[in-house]
Amino acid sequence: MRKNHINQNTKRETLNDNQYSSDIILILTYGRAGSYFIQSLLDSHPELICFPPMYTSAFIQEIDKKNLDISNANAAYDTLMAYNDGFMLGKTEHTNNHIAEMVRISNLEVNIGISLEAFKTKFLTFYEQVKKETSDLKLCLVKTMSYAFDAAINDYEDIDIAKQKKILFQCHRVDYTLINWFSEQFDHLDLLHMLRSPLTTLCSSMRYSLKLDKDGIATFSTKVLENYLKFLFFTGDVIAKPNISHFGVRLEFLHQQPNLTLEKLAKRLNISFHENLLTSTFGGKDWTNFEGKEHLSLFNPDHVREGTLIDDITPYKDAAFLGLRLKSKYDHWHYQHDFPGPSRDTDANHFLLVEYLAVCKDMQSAEAAYAKQQPIYRSREMQFFFDYACSHQQNLIEVL
Repeated sequence: MRKNHINQNTKRETLNDNQYSSDIILILTYGRAGSYFIQSLLDSHPELICFPPMYTSAFIQEIDKKNLDISNANAAYDTLMAYNDGFMLGKTEHTNNHIAEMVRISNLEVNIGISLEAFKTKFLTFYEQVKKETSDLKLCLVKTMSYAFDAAINDYEDIDIAKQKKILFQCHRVDYTLINWFSEQFDHLDLLHMLRSPLTTLCSSMRYSLKLDKDGIATFSTKVLENYLKFLFFTGDVIAKPNISHFGVRLEFLHQQPNLTLEKLAKRLNISFHENLLTSTFGGKDWTNFEGKEHLSLFNPDHVREGTLIDDITPYKDAAFLGLRLKSKYDHWHYQHDFPGPSRDTDANHFLLVEYLAVCKDMQSAEAAYAKQQPIYRSREMQFFFDYACSHQQNLIEVL
């Protein structure tokens, strides 16, 4: 049974035994900014259902792109199992090596101890009940898998218990179409943006992608770089819809001032605060966000850096080039920076080292081409991101 840090009988003050929650929380991030970490802190809160973080908005998108069958309970269950090989849903033997490697490299090897059979039984039962309430099959799937997961962990049969809780889901990437879809299905949508000093997170993302490439899990390409830059430039924009609440949580604040930050977060999400929210779990099982370490504290102020990051992935000229295009985010979210004014070193003809890394075979070749600024193809999309960031006045979210 799930390890709850707050009395399981605790209810939201806005709910009584005859009321159901029609709220959802989506976690957004531009990558490597603590989205899994913040979910782990909220994981055992009895007012929330936190579906495993490896199942992100990409799963919902794949249903549409590939026209996957979710027309009935069994088909929907099979689709869910096929996506991430039943990871974190009770399956003990995994045949998909790609998923196993992604789990390992993401430090998510957590045995939450639920029975796959129990999850399946509840899923099949709940699906038919939820389907009677909505004609949208994607919504039926999102609600059913969340309700069944919570019921399997907490060992209950009554779907009404799950309906009184808010669903928390990793949207992860900025997808305005999907966000709008969620806002149309729920009365209220909280968009929790996990933020981190922009150049720091870009560098971390590049290192992560290069590691995946080295391990043969995923190829680092120009398209991958385009996606990272898109997320970096567009995360934090306000979507003007009356039932969407935007706010950001800085990873640096979370590490430096955990109690205060989580108190503000609980208030914003309209859930009760308890100091045991400072415990990090998935499915109620202890989890550490530092690979290979048995932590004494989850929060490590020395782990996060705010200033301009200049190293072998982001040389000074690249930091200046990108920093000028991200300056509004640095200023609005009160991040430290020391970006220079525009100069020949920051003009539109400058190519980034990471652009060369995406097309060269190794770091040595990329550095040689970068030093000479050899012309390479820059896609229309990437050039648009750079031009957009220089010209557009963004309506940015506020941080807690």
